[in-house]
Amino acid sequence: MENNGTVLKNSELKAPVSKVWEALTNPELTQKYFFDCAVISDFEVGSNIAFVQFKEDKEIVCVKGVISLCLPEKMLAYTCYSPEMEAIKDKHTLVTMALISEKEKTRLTITQGSFSDIAPYEQASQGWDFVLAGLKKLVES
Repeated sequence: MENNGTVLKNSELKAPVSKVWEALTNPELTQKYFFDCAVISDFEVGSNIAFVQFKEDKEIVCVKGVISLCLPEKMLAYTCYSPEMEAIKDKHTLVTMALISEKEKTRLTITQGSFSDIAPYEQASQGWDFVLAGLKKLVES
């Protein structure tokens, strides 16, 4: 594992920071690139966040957490865990999304860690690659 078990991803997006922020926080948009999951939160510090799939009239919560920081169009941070790991605090990770506006481009840096096992680390790393590719396609079209 690199970076002491912390996943680090950087992406340059040819879109203004307002459009990227909207794509990160709007459930209708996250469903288009985030494993068919709608992000559900009011994005207030201390509030819950969940990534939910809607299948056959059922809500499937894939990932949950709590918002620890929200600075619109600048930074979003939240704890992250699968519902079955809610009671196991050492299986929770912290996701941080930092956005830097560069004229009509946005530099997005995502970190998630610290993972103690290689399999969840690799799964998260590959997952963020998929998410970022979809996000890029969405905001640049």
